[in-house]
Amino acid sequence: MNVLVTIVLLGALAMWALAVYTRLANLRTRVRNAWRQLDGHHDDAHARATYNVMVDRYNESLEAFPANVIAPMSGFKPARRFEIQNPADSSPN
Repeated sequence: MNVLVTIVLLGALAMWALAVYTRLANLRTRVRNAWRQLDGHHDDAHARATYNVMVDRYNESLEAFPANVIAPMSGFKPARRFEIQNPADSSPN
């Protein structure tokens, strides 16, 4: 009986980890698709906003439990937001 309970618990844990992994993979795909929409259209404010929203959702998911346990083992890394730099801001002080 104990073996059966252990097998059921391990199966449930594996399904839970797979669900977390799948969610992260879907979010990462949405970030990549938003980047493709943005690529070449950096002046499109809507495309930038959409990309940054997807990045924020993905990055927040990486930081939240249980994804913060699964993500490092699965190779998920935070995405960078798209920021337009003002040339005046990049001058050294």
